[in-house]
Amino acid sequence: MTRFRYFLTLPLLILGLNATMANEPLVEVLDNGIRLVVAENHVAPVAALRVYVNTGSIHEAEYMGSGISHIFEHLVSGGTTKNRTEAEIGEILDRLGGASNAYTTRDHTAYYLTTDAGKIGTAIDLMADWMINCTFPDNEVQRELGVVMEELYKGREEPMRILHQTFAETMWQLHPARYPVIGYEPLVRKLTRDDFVNYYNRMYVPNNMVVACVGDFKAAEVMQMLRDAFGPMERRTIEPVVLPEEPPQLGQKVRFIEKEGLGAAYFNIGFHTVALQHPDLYALDVMSYVLSRGASSRLVKSLREEKRLVNSIYSYSATPSYGAGSFVVHAVAPDAQYEEALTAIFEELYRMREGLITDTELERAKQQKIADDILGSQTAEDAAAELGLNLLTTGNVAFNAYYLEGIQKVTAEDVRRVARKYLFDGNSTIVALRPETAGAVEEQQAAAREEAAPVRKLVLDNGMTVLIKRNPNVPLVNLQAVFLGGVRTEPEGKAGLSNLTASTMLRGTTSRTREEIDTLFDSIGGRLSPSSGNNSLGLACEVLAKDFDTALDVVSDILQNASFPENEFTTVHRNVLSALGRLDDDWQSQISRLFREAYFTDHPYQYTTLGTSQSVEKLTPADTKAYYNGFIVPERCVFTIFGDIDEEAAMARVKEAFGGFTRAGESMPELAPPAPPREDQRIGHATSRQISALYMGYPGTTIDNQEDYYPLIVLDSVLSGIGFPGGRLHGALRGGDKDLVYLVHAWNFFGLEPGFFGIMAASSPDKMETVEEIILNIMGEIRESPVGEEELSKAKTICVTMEHLSRQTNGEMALQSALDELYGLGYDHSRQYEEKINAVTAEDLLRVARKYLTNYVMVRTGPNQQAAAE
Repeated sequence: MTRFRYFLTLPLLILGLNATMANEPLVEVLDNGIRLVVAENHVAPVAALRVYVNTGSIHEAEYMGSGISHIFEHLVSGGTTKNRTEAEIGEILDRLGGASNAYTTRDHTAYYLTTDAGKIGTAIDLMADWMINCTFPDNEVQRELGVVMEELYKGREEPMRILHQTFAETMWQLHPARYPVIGYEPLVRKLTRDDFVNYYNRMYVPNNMVVACVGDFKAAEVMQMLRDAFGPMERRTIEPVVLPEEPPQLGQKVRFIEKEGLGAAYFNIGFHTVALQHPDLYALDVMSYVLSRGASSRLVKSLREEKRLVNSIYSYSATPSYGAGSFVVHAVAPDAQYEEALTAIFEELYRMREGLITDTELERAKQQKIADDILGSQTAEDAAAELGLNLLTTGNVAFNAYYLEGIQKVTAEDVRRVARKYLFDGNSTIVALRPETAGAVEEQQAAAREEAAPVRKLVLDNGMTVLIKRNPNVPLVNLQAVFLGGVRTEPEGKAGLSNLTASTMLRGTTSRTREEIDTLFDSIGGRLSPSSGNNSLGLACEVLAKDFDTALDVVSDILQNASFPENEFTTVHRNVLSALGRLDDDWQSQISRLFREAYFTDHPYQYTTLGTSQSVEKLTPADTKAYYNGFIVPERCVFTIFGDIDEEAAMARVKEAFGGFTRAGESMPELAPPAPPREDQRIGHATSRQISALYMGYPGTTIDNQEDYYPLIVLDSVLSGIGFPGGRLHGALRGGDKDLVYLVHAWNFFGLEPGFFGIMAASSPDKMETVEEIILNIMGEIRESPVGEEELSKAKTICVTMEHLSRQTNGEMALQSALDELYGLGYDHSRQYEEKINAVTAEDLLRVARKYLTNYVMVRTGPNQQAAAE
């Protein structure tokens, strides 16, 4: 067999992939036309496999608008083949760890699977079987058509989906980019099994595919596995899909949609631009970064921070390889301020046409691009996606290097030139989704594995715990500071105070303004963000290794000298109130809020981290300052430095930075544990949405109850998988020929006080009674009978695999170590995770099921839910 083989030849000093790969990627093109790319990544013992098929919603020809590519993804991923039944494939996926999924876009369909590196051969064999041997049994076709219909049904209630679909249909008149990837309901209903077989034979051919594999293995060995698995595929002729050229737009297009119950106006402003191959690509991307990348960017600074007209705003330049390029600004604003915000956005956009951007803005955008490239390539999954998409869309795995070279060549004049060329009224499209009573929203809503070093622990004289870990595989440093605090420490009547404090403390110190902090981090391409949860609060920071000293200086200043300026508090306060006003726009956020209020009736956990509109409305700058002084204290802090550092130098710097950090603080509140439900409780909330949702919770336990902690995690895996859909609930409600739910999942809420074991499901209203009955039956079965050894083994594999996948980046590892240390478990507690999970027995599961899965609180939302409360 003749194979074409080539390697990267460009220097990869600015390519993020180089940071995590021991060797340059290996690429081959087999005789049948399939393109293979393999690279080693020795950061974690995992391997990521991705198959890209060069077909999406724009390639559907006579099926245009039916979403056949998307439904195809549902059928192929996990579907029956000539060699395996659906059940057998499910068993294999469980053994691989369950981290498998797929997605469809306008121009490609992707299938991906991440597992332990030693199992990559099985993963490749399974993926090849899907690509070559799918049989499309009629029961699976009908089931997945039902699932997609449920997804379409649910999409009618999602503001962002409504906005973006309407925007595409308005922006493009002829190009198939105007059609939704999911398709239109009448056309979906017409699809038959014969249509899927025809589409499979036409598009799923090797000369229309790219396979990418990255992981902790030897590239040459995995490349041979790919040759053996995909080499037998037969090359076939592909009829070219000729896409119509979108004609020039003749005048501004504006479209408004009204929707009942919205808490804000959501809107897009778009301009037609160019395809990926056009040289204007680079200047358009730089312009987008100057406009909206970071808090000191023009749109964010002007509209969100200074004029306070929007709650959120960002821009992007989309330049796909198939054409239909666009430059888009998306914003969310209080409806009463929509018109003013729209005018202000156009003023900022058109200002790009008049004067030149500054040298500082230009260099900052370029630095941000380099940093984002590195930050976005830390995991094996990231690297496989980057290599595969580069090869699919450009034919060159080294495209990122060319791209960043092009970015570095952009001048201020180039940015002004593209602004003048594309940003004008006649080329613009405005689409807005607004509350049904448009304009009546009150202003109250304004608002070679080089093994990383072990963790080293240091306790400063002031009681602050410092954890340091050298990881030289990626030229990044992650800083985390976590403090005991969060929802459980908020005084009565002040729910949301921890979150408001964490956000506001980043917006100025006694020596630095918010703008100076934002500008600094934007200039180095760094990320600085607050955190506030149920049991803790703090901040996280990630920068290039060369900027560690600078970042540490700012972070230590924030933790010791935050000033809480009144004007900055006002902006954060307004944004939080606005977010609270929009909370019920999304059904999942709404039912989550309602459940916590119903379950934790006598404990601060009843509130989300945002708090409530009533409590947040009353909070003042003095409240945040007092909470900061009471809880941002050294003896209740764990500070982590994970990344490409010199450990000794880092220790010396942290001692210097925090040597004078002293603060008495407040005593931690003594809380009684939440009272578990003594009987089953069912609560209904009627909504206008045509989707029904269920959220139920059984008594849970605490973070430090290690006897029950691990069995409860495995129990979660048995019932619904970990992170990815699976388990008994998914099998009963979506497996086989069933299409009862759009979503179902279970999880553990662990706290410093007992939490809950939760289950969420969503379906069409006519199916919810059946869904509830099935869930309750399954929960009864898990209490009555032991789990079989095979099912138990699969569940443990899923737990261990997902744990590996969640500990790949510096930030993930640092946060886990910090929280474990903060909660008294010890920073290296997670090292025993695999051992503890594998020690769980069927008797352990039966014991915790009988202990915790007793009485429940259930909340249901949807039309005609009053009856659920009876």
